[in-house]
Amino acid sequence: MIQNKTERLVTAALCLALGIILPQAFHVIPVANTGNVFLPMHIPVILCGYFAGGMYGALVGMICPILSFLFTGMPNAARLPFMICELAVYGLAAGIAYKCLEKMNKTMRIYVTLIITMLCGRIAYFFGMVVAVYILGMKELSVGAVISAIVLGVPGIIIQLIMIPAIVFAVDKMLQNKQN
Repeated sequence: MIQNKTERLVTAALCLALGIILPQAFHVIPVANTGNVFLPMHIPVILCGYFAGGMYGALVGMICPILSFLFTGMPNAARLPFMICELAVYGLAAGIAYKCLEKMNKTMRIYVTLIITMLCGRIAYFFGMVVAVYILGMKELSVGAVISAIVLGVPGIIIQLIMIPAIVFAVDKMLQNKQN
């Protein structure tokens, strides 16, 4: 994790920008629901948690879908509140888990953090749906949408399991070389 506050802020800003640009790049792929399938906004948010910490990760997770919606109209307004909660939890969980597991073997730490992060984000999405359906009475939504989102997002989950550890290893190595 980056220690310098200025570097963490710059990292968060870069992740925020990537969180807006990356999904747009995926929309050129001729697949329906590319955002739901490949989950491109998740990657920079999770990486922000790893590198800048949970607070920055959560902030990027909250701000990213809002700015994306304002600039591009995506995600749609109905999904926006759920994505804000889900992505904030992704960023927060990645930062907290990565910090708490620092005594663990590096490879295990990266993967265990990622799995914890993915579970926490989906749990947040589930609770958001429960609140919307059972407390706010939004009948057009269903808690089953969480299962559908997980199944639809399997390619994105696979991409995350491959790309995020590779990026974390590369950046960690770069940071270690910088310190030496």
